[in-house]
Amino acid sequence: MAVRHHARQTTCRRAFERCRGQSGQSLLEAALTLPLILLIAVGILEFGRAFQTWQVVTNAAREGARVAILPASTTSDVQSRVMTYLQGGALDNYQNATVTVNQNTRSSWALARPRPPWSPSRTRSRSSS
Repeated sequence: MAVRHHARQTTCRRAFERCRGQSGQSLLEAALTLPLILLIAVGILEFGRAFQTWQVVTNAAREGARVAILPASTTSDVQSRVMTYLQGGALDNYQNATVTVNQNTRSSWALARPRPPWSPSRTRSRSSS
């Protein structure tokens, strides 16, 4: 029994001695990797914040466009809707945003209609046999 106990003590002592010399190495590794990990984490957070800001501004412009196409809407209605959306998006300094409304532009678009089969561009000349 005493031999086994002595063998265990010797094994544990050897393990501790091996680990004792590595304490400085662990500290150095932590000192080198921790700033890199923090830099990556902060970069991810900042990218997420910038993406959220971009989404809020884009959606605020869409909301303003939805109000602007209504027949009885005014410029102040559009500006108020955009500012309300920016405030709801929890953006810093939303009160300093400049909202420009231009309702004098006309948009022209037409629906594409399929050509009937008898239209001249689709007719084929038949060769006589």
